[in-house]
Amino acid sequence: MIRQSLRYAAALPLLATLTTGCGGDPNADRPEITPEIEEKIKQEDAAVDAAEGGQGAVRNN
Repeated sequence: MIRQSLRYAAALPLLATLTTGCGGDPNADRPEITPEIEEKIKQEDAAVDAAEGGQGAVRNN
């Protein structure tokens, strides 16, 4: 009887999390990327690239 009660007690938080979720929409506060914003990002990337001597991003693989 006690083991069965412990199983239910352990399963309740999992069930509650699965049914309600861990929080809100992860993309709720993420701004929509419009073509204008995307173009501005590309321009800023090109400006940074030019300022760094045209070498682009340094990646450590």
